[in-house]
Amino acid sequence: SRVTFTILNGVLVVNSETNGPFFWAGLGTKLAPLPGWDATWRCKGIFAYRYYLVAIAMTEAGKYYPHKIRWSNSAEEGAVPTEWVAALSNDAGDDLLGESTGGLVTAVLLRDTLALIKEDAIYSLSWIGGQYVMQTQRLKGGLGTRLPLGAAEMQGQVVTFSPKDVSLFDGQQAVSLADHTVRRGLYRRISEQQWEKAQVYAHPETSTLWVAIVGAGFDRLSE
Repeated sequence: SRVTFTILNGVLVVNSETNGPFFWAGLGTKLAPLPGWDATWRCKGIFAYRYYLVAIAMTEAGKYYPHKIRWSNSAEEGAVPTEWVAALSNDAGDDLLGESTGGLVTAVLLRDTLALIKEDAIYSLSWIGGQYVMQTQRLKGGLGTRLPLGAAEMQGQVVTFSPKDVSLFDGQQAVSLADHTVRRGLYRRISEQQWEKAQVYAHPETSTLWVAIVGAGFDRLSE
């Protein structure tokens, strides 16, 4: 099923939606299960933020929680976290983002915050320390996406690719990046059956934005 990759403290973390999270310590080692993670848990993706790992759209003991996130305890330099259940002795935690009905899909790092992308909204996750550790906030005006690879960071803002538009969100309002002609041409070419495979990618070295789609009659990215 879906696999996501992230790097925390120089360590590669790999999450499988069906098999759980693993980490790779480097050459000469094999993938190992992420410590502290409950064997019955699954999630749609894991993302690095500061010294933490953040898991989105949790499945716990066989029950799916599309609005739930968990963050680990903070990890030491060059290591992965070891705890995922909040306790007085650690700074792990969890939260429910239930103000909108859409489920969590992906996350994008934006400077000092992590943008949590839902199907119909965008939230920010910020480190505040202290008793609460993390703070989540719904960002008004943000457009979500249901595509696992339908969001990207570009110049400190969030680009989302959805059935409606290609949009740039600066934290306060979303603006279209495609005029009417481009939008009509783009959406006319997408295969309805393969829509979920579409991707958006920002290339900072050239300041360009790429949208990749599966055209009608194809079963993989073609345009």
